[in-house]
Amino acid sequence: MDIAGMLIGHVAKSDPEFANDILGAVLAACGHNVYEMVVDFNWYVSLLADMARTLHCAQGDEIGRQLVDVGLRVQDARPELVRSARTLLIDPTLHGNHFLFPVLSAAAWVSGEYVDLTKDPVELVEALLQPRTGLLPISVRAVYIHAVFKVITWCFCVYVGRLGDSGMAMDVTFDRLAADQTISLDSNVALGSVGEQDIGASTVRKDPFSHESILYMINLIQTTVGPLINCNEVEVQDRAHNLIGFVHLVREIQELNKTKVADGDKPSKVRRAC
Repeated sequence: MDIAGMLIGHVAKSDPEFANDILGAVLAACGHNVYEMVVDFNWYVSLLADMARTLHCAQGDEIGRQLVDVGLRVQDARPELVRSARTLLIDPTLHGNHFLFPVLSAAAWVSGEYVDLTKDPVELVEALLQPRTGLLPISVRAVYIHAVFKVITWCFCVYVGRLGDSGMAMDVTFDRLAADQTISLDSNVALGSVGEQDIGASTVRKDPFSHESILYMINLIQTTVGPLINCNEVEVQDRAHNLIGFVHLVREIQELNKTKVADGDKPSKVRRAC
């Protein structure tokens, strides 16, 4: 660990070619024989993220592969992996280095796959939908969109679970969620009201599973992903359709209120609809 840290410290002071030789040597040594030499995977995950952020890094393919591989193999390292993935996703400078696209793809996959370990799903959705993602290749954008799908479905399931546990009135809650104009899968997506779009950041940050947070994320998804349902790239278009279809479902849940279902049965009905 000390040697690896010392070598990475020299990367910033080296010319691009030698810097990548150092990075390649560290990745090869640590990944040898299924990480035989790694005794602390939290340290190694953090080191992988640090390597990706070094100047002139061109080892994105291997760093991205190892980030995913460690997540699949080492369950105890997943919390640190999600934290490190967050630092990569919110760093706008990484979008300008095409060598790092595999790292960003891996970070997005990790964030979606282990979303239950994230501390701020709202921030995660914002990072995955930030305008600079337009600079990413189609294959990476598709992973980003699918990660958003995983995050919003998880958040909504937690939200509905809370409603069922607390016995809150489903009629009022889902009528509020449906306040925006219902989206059409065949046309541009309509935005919510001005009041809904201007939800205070402090309110959203306080509870990512509140009505305000869910509505904020849905509006953000509609705004950024909605136009992609007409994308010429099949992979992006398909995943955009899935995500917007889920948002459409959330808006339509309010139709449950028109059926003659006992109030006590509505939480279970909503879960089955989701």
